[in-house]
Amino acid sequence: MTLLILKLLISIAILYGLYLLYQGKDPTKQRWQFTDRGSKQQPSKHLQIKLLQLLNGDRNTANRLIASAKARNPDRTIDWCVEKVIFDLQRDRGRY
Repeated sequence: MTLLILKLLISIAILYGLYLLYQGKDPTKQRWQFTDRGSKQQPSKHLQIKLLQLLNGDRNTANRLIASAKARNPDRTIDWCVEKVIFDLQRDRGRY
């Protein structure tokens, strides 16, 4: 019985790994890629996680939305821009 469960868990792990490869996502890559016009500003970790959860891990969309918010509000910090993007997404989804 335990051998069957072990085989099942290994199969699930292999399938999940293949799924990540198919999606083009590297499970070891956790670094945020947004840069603000050459500076190395990074949003705080909890904001990164929250935004990526809202976008189902889509870093390209996150970068695009943050860049757009930063372009409209150049005097604001990167954290403010990420918070604005999160708020807008939640508002548009009917959570506010």
